[in-house]
Amino acid sequence: MALTQVAYALTTGVEAADADILKSDTADTLTAGFDVTTFDAGTKSSGTFTPAPASGNIQKAVNGGAFTLAPPASDCAMIVQITNNASAGAVTTSGYTKVEGAFTTTNGHDFLAYITRVNGFTFLSIKALQ
Repeated sequence: MALTQVAYALTTGVEAADADILKSDTADTLTAGFDVTTFDAGTKSSGTFTPAPASGNIQKAVNGGAFTLAPPASDCAMIVQITNNASAGAVTTSGYTKVEGAFTTTNGHDFLAYITRVNGFTFLSIKALQ
């Protein structure tokens, strides 16, 4: 970056042009992988858990009691790890177009919930990790 670009960015608060910046309205190709920070959605013990893609595409939650797992409100693909604790309850699914697999309530059991929403269709694939 040229010195004049740096000076402009510092004085105007505008970032200088950079071909490596991804933009939400411009197609691009990623040429390297990236790390993510898993979003901790906490312990679910009642009510409805609706994962939000704005919290991250990789999330985790603890099954600490019976709750309902609902699909996200917008198109996305995400993975939610669900870990049962000693108080685990039945996980009900609601609002999905199709669901494959099932959760148990056994303490210590872990699951990956693969959630996809496209054009109003929702798919949940539950994979046991034990």
